[in-house]
Parts: sequence; C-alpha cells; structure tokens
Amino acid sequence: MRFVQGSRYLILSVLLLFMSASASAQNTTDIAGIWRTEGYAWVFDISSTSVTAYQVTDATCVSIIETEDIAYETDSVLLRDVQFPGIAALLAEPSDVLLTLAEDVLIFDEGGVVPIHATRIDALPPSCLDGIEDPTDPEANFEAFWNMFAENYAFFDLYGVDWNAVYDTYRPQVNADTSDAELFDILQATMAGITDAHINIIASPIQVFSAGQYAEWTQDQDEEVIAEYVNLIVDNYLIDEPQLLANEQIIYGHLSETVGYINFLSMYEFSTDGDDIAALESAMATLLADLSDVETIVIDVRFNPGGADKNAVYIAGYFTDVSTLAFSKQVWDGETFLELHDITIEPTAGEHFSQDVYLLTSNFTTSGGEVFTMAMTALPQVITVGETTQGAFSDILIVFPPNGWLVTLSNERYISHDGQVVESLGILPMIEEPMTSEALQAGVDPVIDRVLMLIDGQ
Repeated sequence: MRFVQGSRYLILSVLLLFMSASASAQNTTDIAGIWRTEGYAWVFDISSTSVTAYQVTDATCVSIIETEDIAYETDSVLLRDVQFPGIAALLAEPSDVLLTLAEDVLIFDEGGVVPIHATRIDALPPSCLDGIEDPTDPEANFEAFWNMFAENYAFFDLYGVDWNAVYDTYRPQVNADTSDAELFDILQATMAGITDAHINIIASPIQVFSAGQYAEWTQDQDEEVIAEYVNLIVDNYLIDEPQLLANEQIIYGHLSETVGYINFLSMYEFSTDGDDIAALESAMATLLADLSDVETIVIDVRFNPGGADKNAVYIAGYFTDVSTLAFSKQVWDGETFLELHDITIEPTAGEHFSQDVYLLTSNFTTSGGEVFTMAMTALPQVITVGETTQGAFSDILIVFPPNGWLVTLSNERYISHDGQVVESLGILPMIEEPMTSEALQAGVDPVIDRVLMLIDGQ
C-alpha cells in the first residue's frame, strides 16, 4: 500500500474553520450596533437588515463582508453564504457565519480553542469614514499591509525588526505606478529577518511567499520527500498492513507485537463534512481498540504542517485520565498581550492509553502539529524524540488587502504548561535524533530506529 501526502495550504484550513463558525445562543438582547474585537482587527456593523465587516487599523479600513442575507434570532445573527473577497474566494466555498451575543459581548467563534470577543463602540472608527476609493491603488495596499502588521503582528521584538524603519525604507518605493509584481516584491522584502511560518503573502496572479524556513531534510520538496518517508515507514517498519482513518489523515499499525504506531499527517481535514471531532472520535476508538495489545505507542507528527488547535487538544485527551493544563494563549492588540486563556486537556470518553508514548517531531512539525506537541508534553508518560519543531504556534490572522490578495500573520502568544514561550524557537525534543536525506536514500528512519532501541533498553 502506498501513501502520498497531498498538497494542502494551511491557509485553506484556517479559512474553512473561519467560515464554518458557530456559537450557542444564551441571552435575549438586541445585537444591532457596532462592535470591535479585542485584538484581531475586526469591526462589525450590524443593522436590522444587513451586516458589514471591516478590517480596521488606526489608519486604514477595508470592507470585507457586506451582506443583507441574514437571519436574526433573539441574541444572534446568522450571515448566510458568506464569500470572502479576492483570492480567498478561490480557496473556500461560501459558508455561514454566526455572531452571538452573551452578556453584551459579541462572540465570533471562528473555530479556535478561544472564541473572539467584541465589545460595543459608539461609531465606526475614523479610518472607515472615507473608505478606499481605488482598491487596486498600490499605495493604499502598502498602507493597509504595513498598518495591519504594525498593530497586530506580535513578534517584531522577537526577530529584532524595527517596523517603523521598514516603513521608512520601503514606503518611498511605492507610488501610483507601482506594478503588482513590484508591489509583491516590495512586500516580500519587508519581511527580511523574519522566519515566521505563519507569515504568507498570496498575490494575484498566484504568487506565494512564505517567511518560514524549510526543513533541511525536505530539500524544499516537501510533498515528494514526505511521501517517500511515509512509504519508507510503511514498507520497512510496520509489521502489519497499515490502516488509514479519518479522511486518510491518520495512518496506524504495529512496529512490533508490543509497539503501536500512529501517524497524524495533519491536524485538519479529518472529515469530509467539517465535523472533525466526530471523525476523530470514531477513528481514535477504532485504532485504540486495534492497538489494545501494545505496551507502547509511537505517535508521529514529523510530517504534520498544522491545522486546528481544538483537534490537537482533543486527540491529547485520549492519553490522559485527568484534566491537565495543555498551554495558555493570549492575543496581541498592538500595545500589549490581552487576557490569558488557559487551555485544558480533558479526558475523552471511551478508551484511553496511559502507558509510555514516544512522540516524534521534526523541523517540519508546524502550527497545530506543534500545539499537539505542546499539549502532549504536559503529560508525564510522553517522551519526545527527533528534531526541534518549526516554532510557529499562533493562530493565523488572515489579512484581506483592498486589492484581493491574501496575507497572514501571527498575533497570539502561546505559553507552555511550564511557562515557556517558544515562538520561533520551537519545542526541543527530549532526545535529539535528526532526519537526513541520506538516511531516506538508504531506506532507514533513524528516529524510529532510535525509539525502538530506547524501548528495548539499549
């Protein structure tokens, strides 16, 4: 049996989560009014007949959603078939968005482990009063880009970047005659010195820039090399027929009669209907039953580019019998980090595995894969082996420039259960074992070999 890791944009997963938002009704209160989120740069203008959503900074305002296709409940408003503009429309189908009121706080649950909250404001921000006359204007697009980063990107200090100096360098290079290609190059150049895998610029016609660094062993050929590695494990290490579950995002089997193996290829798209938790519940019940004969489980997230935090934390719940602090997170609002939210691993219903777990990580392990790693390392029986992870934890904040391009950035800080902030640094393995292209060519997996030796007491 052969396995090929398909090409997936993490941005697509975020859009899908964003566009399948839901929240539960709680209070009977008038939801109409103007609301500004705490961080995240959103403003919602809700009337009796329409909803308009903006991305706002002190200097810029971009209208993202304008719809009259809405349905009111006593304390919520449903936006039907929302289609985000520009390139985003190519990446995600129209979907519903639900905004719910609870104790005079507007809840915008875009699928993360912490919903976005908004509070009432008296009027639209001044930057929204004039609007943008020409959405293709390169100067307006540079301003929107720079200001969104200035007020929302959380890690300039971490990378030693003076964002005001960046403005002074690159703003004079943009004028009314700047072409799209030139603007793309200039925006890309502003990212010099930043290696954040959650910074992406997608332009039209399709050009993609990512500030992240490739794992050395993939040699900038992620899809092909990962497929080779997965096939190597299947062919050379599993002693039984590998099984696929959850929309082929999980592979599992036995490395020996007493050692099970689970590979989570991503932290999203576990289902075809959008209900990943239900798909995971079924998949985990099946695989834990099939692995009930083992004494140790090896979990592999070396090839995991990320996905949804809620999926990561949910899976971790199968490996503990007690509530455990996984991590904490908080959003940056341009001046400070706001309220700290503790995220807890809750034991799931059904079977749990509480014996030894070896968790394999690599420099390719990113985002939701790293959040899973952070959660699992809070459990006492988990030993991490492999390489340091990528170091991109924050949920992606999607930025919609006026011209229809798509930009993403990091605006949240994650703090591990023991108080560590490892953004850009990644999570160090307890036992280091690098991956190499030479090992792949030789048909061996040094990380699995090392784990099997550790299990055997060598």
